[in-house]
Amino acid sequence: MANGWIKKDPFATIKFKLKPIDVVYLTKEELDIVINKEISIKRLRQVRDLFVFCCFTRLAFSDAKSQNVSTLQLIATELPGFIKNAPKLIK
Repeated sequence: MANGWIKKDPFATIKFKLKPIDVVYLTKEELDIVINKEISIKRLRQVRDLFVFCCFTRLAFSDAKSQNVSTLQLIATELPGFIKNAPKLIK
């Protein structure tokens, strides 16, 4: 419009609505329970570790799941003592 490329705003009639959401946070005690839970199934341990990783990094679970190992290792190095072996998260 300003450059003359289009004559009218294609989004003029579109109304966006933001729905309020109720965000639920884990307490430190609840997170400690998840971290310290003994899990015998390797795949479930990996899911738990990735979930905890996401809690500390504020990364969405789906975003973290789609990352490669080297990216997660880079993020993990910024969190000293949190994750010792990032490759264990995705295999």
